[in-house]
Amino acid sequence: MMRCGYECLEGVVSQAVRQQVKIGAIVVVQTHGRSSHFNPHLHVIMTSGGINEVTGKWVELGYFPYEMIHKKCQYHLFRMIKEVMPSEETKKLIDELYEKYPKGLVAHVTKGRVPEQCRGLARYLAKYVASPPIAIRRIIRYTGTEVTYWYKDHRSKSKEVITVDVMTFIGRMVQHILPKGFQRIRYYGL
Repeated sequence: MMRCGYECLEGVVSQAVRQQVKIGAIVVVQTHGRSSHFNPHLHVIMTSGGINEVTGKWVELGYFPYEMIHKKCQYHLFRMIKEVMPSEETKKLIDELYEKYPKGLVAHVTKGRVPEQCRGLARYLAKYVASPPIAIRRIIRYTGTEVTYWYKDHRSKSKEVITVDVMTFIGRMVQHILPKGFQRIRYYGL
């Protein structure tokens, strides 16, 4: 998934500058959403352009085609899934997803100069690398059989409170433990 995200962005940048370029990216995988459900997604810091390997010259990306990334992300992700899990069921599911999401998948892009935001960005990404999927301060109550905790919902922008049995809560937490040796941060390109 991480390589797929990098390849997608390199394709988008190359298409935007109308030449094949090699970009640089730091990719961080996060496995949980705000409610602690399994929601694997990527956080990517990338260069503001790339090197044309034929000419050896830097090509600045003056414009990022935000709309294009939705379809490109969808294409690269679905292609990867087909390669990793080749079956008729997978092909059928991907065809259904293309039909269900004709405009592509959600991709949030924030532009900015990293040096100006370096400390905040580092803190933001570090919490996904070194912290559990839920902060202890978000746990409101533990009764011995149930856990009540809160999260801020993306859609409603409000604080949601949820109560689940202990085994469900533990299951939601342990699903984010990645295999030993798995690297949550990877570097690609430059």
